[in-house]
Amino acid sequence: MTEEKISSPASHWRRRKWSSPIPSDQAARQGNITRMAFELLGKDGAISFLSSEFADLGGRPLAIATASAAGQARVLTEMQDLASGGARIDDVVAAQ
Repeated sequence: MTEEKISSPASHWRRRKWSSPIPSDQAARQGNITRMAFELLGKDGAISFLSSEFADLGGRPLAIATASAAGQARVLTEMQDLASGGARIDDVVAAQ
């Protein structure tokens, strides 16, 4: 039996272009809203809420909260309403 040498494709070793990081104020808002979502809605609820489209908010909560301080406040209010109202996040996401 002969041993075959397996080589990586040339594209594997090429440098990838780095994307520019988001501005520090946006990164801070993204981190804050994510942390609050996990605290208020739990892991699964936070992931579902932050990544789903919401017509009332005008898009995905994570993108809205990251974009501006006003957006962050709107998303936080929506999360607090969900958490205090006893609604299941799966039901809310399914209704959208």
